[in-house]
Amino acid sequence: MSRNRWVLSESRFLRYLTFGLFYVSQGVPAGVTIIGIPAWAAAKGASSTTVASLVAAAYLVPSFKFLMGPIVDRYTFPAMGRRRPWLIGAQTVMTLAWIAASILAPGPTDTSLLVMVTFMVSGATAVQDVAADALSVDLLQDGEEGPASAFMFGGALISMAASGALSGYLLQHYGSSIAFLAFLPVIALVTLYAVTILERPGERRLPWSKGEESAIDKEVQAERWWPILRESIVNLLTRDSLIFIAVSLAAGLAAGLVTPLWTLFATTRAGFDAAGYTALNSAINLPTTFACVALGGALNPRFGVRAVVAAVLLLDAAMYLGMWFDTGLFALTSAFIAINVATAITATLRQIGQQALRIDLSSSRVGATQMTIYNSLGNLTISTGAGLFAALGGMAALGLNLAATIAVSALAAILTLFLRIGGRAPKAD
Repeated sequence: MSRNRWVLSESRFLRYLTFGLFYVSQGVPAGVTIIGIPAWAAAKGASSTTVASLVAAAYLVPSFKFLMGPIVDRYTFPAMGRRRPWLIGAQTVMTLAWIAASILAPGPTDTSLLVMVTFMVSGATAVQDVAADALSVDLLQDGEEGPASAFMFGGALISMAASGALSGYLLQHYGSSIAFLAFLPVIALVTLYAVTILERPGERRLPWSKGEESAIDKEVQAERWWPILRESIVNLLTRDSLIFIAVSLAAGLAAGLVTPLWTLFATTRAGFDAAGYTALNSAINLPTTFACVALGGALNPRFGVRAVVAAVLLLDAAMYLGMWFDTGLFALTSAFIAINVATAITATLRQIGQQALRIDLSSSRVGATQMTIYNSLGNLTISTGAGLFAALGGMAALGLNLAATIAVSALAAILTLFLRIGGRAPKAD
């Protein structure tokens, strides 16, 4: 094999594989904290406010990733690559966070401790996410954004579904210590993988190895804070960037409004316990994610990312409108499963498309800063939406919450159509 076998810049396949694996590592904490823990608490009798608080906590830390973006852009160990030192460090901290969570071993009624564990695990994962997104901006070539985005969210959603289902079962039957330890090998293996790869030829694999900074990285590396801030502001204030930010805010608010709704609806009206609901999520999300990776690969080049994102947002609004007209229907197991399948498909296609748009909008020099601002705004509104769900009355005001979700989903769809990026891919000559 070539000496560049594990060099990301030299292999498209390795780039896709790497982003898929890093997002798998991100999906595990998300599955446990967003699906497993809230469902476990709800099944043990937690209130709407408590469940919403746990969901909000899971999204709140990633909402502040924008604070890490400039640091990742400014500081690194260039002989090992611009982003890989951060990836190795973040993965190591994630491993230690999982060990600490298993030692703390909170119970289903230990709300404060569950929130603390959620913050701890989500914080370590957020740093890894910042570095991985920045790496995608640095290394992906023209035309690779869409497929890479599919691998990213495919890896994240598959691992999120699997970890959500398994964590629900383990939490219910064995407790939180065993549940956290069960996922430790996945995090540790991705950490070892981060040590194995290189960004560009000639770099060091470890600090004490032989190697040097690449010429490309020297050219784009920002050495002072002001250029990072200036270029980030200029890029963020472009027409398409401002529209995309508005889309992200509206879509994130809609997602936040329905995230605690599904958990509570499942456990209080549709007859699922924690293990049953998380198993349902896995049964739905695993096959739909595989399907959406293929479907996104077919639809995005044919119709354009912009059109696909707008269409799925409108479909979401239409489905929640149907639920608003007859919420009793969706207490039936078959109807509840059907709308979960449909919304899982639209959510995955939307996330794949939005990630491709984020990469397209970001520049290599300040990629970490731009990507984290885009991501943080979306996560912040998801957290806000979960809080708004409780503030509007939770399940006692289901109609009002659904009406709000319909309105912001439709707004996001309309705004998406005003973007000038994300059109159909040009045909090959």
